[in-house]
Amino acid sequence: MLKKAVLPLSLKEARQNLYDMARCMKNFGTETIFLVHIMPQEYSPKKKKAEESIRSIANGLRDLGLQTEMYFKSGRVADEVCKAASELEADYLGLHWRRKNVIKQTLLQSADADILRMCNLPVFIYKRRHYLEHTSSLNRVLYATDFQHTDSAVMPYLTNRDFQADTLYLLHVGDRAPDPYTEKSRREVATANLQRLARECSHAFNTVETLEVTGSVRWHIVREAKRKKADLIIVGKSNKTRPFEQMLGSIAETLPNKTNCSLFVVTDVTPT
Repeated sequence: MLKKAVLPLSLKEARQNLYDMARCMKNFGTETIFLVHIMPQEYSPKKKKAEESIRSIANGLRDLGLQTEMYFKSGRVADEVCKAASELEADYLGLHWRRKNVIKQTLLQSADADILRMCNLPVFIYKRRHYLEHTSSLNRVLYATDFQHTDSAVMPYLTNRDFQADTLYLLHVGDRAPDPYTEKSRREVATANLQRLARECSHAFNTVETLEVTGSVRWHIVREAKRKKADLIIVGKSNKTRPFEQMLGSIAETLPNKTNCSLFVVTDVTPT
């Protein structure tokens, strides 16, 4: 299901970080990685050096047991990466995420942010947790669900045994109802939905735990992931046009700069 991945390289990535990222991707059942680098059109010594660097990275990935192919393109980074992912029939796209400063977050668009916004494939965002000695395992996974149509896009990945993790946390963050009776009813419905999802995923994980909280969605996702020491956060990103669903897309796009762990973003492309 996640056998083939596109990994765009800027060559600013630390080599060891890329290898740790590739080991993480193997936890998804990944077998093939397409390395894509966007190069200047004109020939230059830098272009030749980039080709040599990527060949070296490819050899290192092959040593990890991954099939690796290299693609060199020119043009706008986000456009060419998304186009390559489509042409290569990749199952998902990987991004080695580097934290953006405040100015870039608010005024400028990075290529990574553009890719995440534009890509219709699942996107794995790898973030190295510098305080951990080993970063390639995915023992604890947190899925933030709103019980909407994004569940139908995410659940096939969670129930697939190729997605190797030990513990799954199912998190729902709800808005508090205006009165105690309605709030009780809302929480009962949320609990029932969480238990339903837990049953669907139970065969794929050793442990499934449900979490139901009230408040800010973005804040609680970050908080619960930190509290549970999650290795990976999974969120759905909707391309629908209703305001609440646009907000969900915004959360998926801003989380990379808010949390310290890796993310797996699944876009729901179901037609309206």
